[in-house]
Amino acid sequence: MGSRFMVLKLKDIVKTAVVAVLGVVLVILAINTVLGKGGEEKCMYKPGTYSSEINLSTGSLTVEVEVGKNKIKSVSVTDTTETIPVFYPLFEITAESMEEEILSAQNTDFALMGNAPETEKMILQAVEKNIEKAKAAAE
Repeated sequence: MGSRFMVLKLKDIVKTAVVAVLGVVLVILAINTVLGKGGEEKCMYKPGTYSSEINLSTGSLTVEVEVGKNKIKSVSVTDTTETIPVFYPLFEITAESMEEEILSAQNTDFALMGNAPETEKMILQAVEKNIEKAKAAAE
């Protein structure tokens, strides 16, 4: 038997390479769609800072909740008058401890600590109102 020669045309090699690359890209996209996120992830919240007020007899407090797409970033309570810390000293301490709980749980479904139950309820209601605003804005 004699030796055989194989003749390849450059045009055929380029066509085969293009088809192979397109095939690999399609397989990767299919795997990403099935196993990966496969598209746009739905956001729980519209990112931003949402606030609501707690009205008390001597003034009001502002409760602010900062959220990302799917995460509560911070919770803060600011007083609008100087008399709030004097008449309601537990608001600041309670808000700080509740912020830790809310950030670790990423929701408001947790047992209240009991040190200042009425204060905790007021802050929690304001935080829930702000979270609902963020959810409604995302829809």
